[in-house]
Amino acid sequence: MSKVHQIKRDGTGKKPPLSFILDFGRALALVAVVMLRGSYKYARNNWKGGGPNAELPILLDSVMRHLVARQCGEVHDLEMGTDHLANACAGLLFALYHHGKEALPLPVKAEK
Repeated sequence: MSKVHQIKRDGTGKKPPLSFILDFGRALALVAVVMLRGSYKYARNNWKGGGPNAELPILLDSVMRHLVARQCGEVHDLEMGTDHLANACAGLLFALYHHGKEALPLPVKAEK
């Protein structure tokens, strides 16, 4: 495999640097609250089950509803009391979990 196709981790080229995610601690905590409150309503990890609710158009419709509500000035989801942006992020994570396997990241050219 050429260097162009490798994802680098600490110079080894084997794994992506997940530490980048740690920079989003507060935002991830808000997403975790969405997950927690969703678990009260549906059961913990219910979203992993797949089925019709895991279809990409349904997930993206939900994400878009949260984004539009936020754009229209509604900060919190009235049902869950969580930030619409956090709900949208959770929906995107569900979509990546179920559909992210369909495409690996595109290779990028190594910088000179």
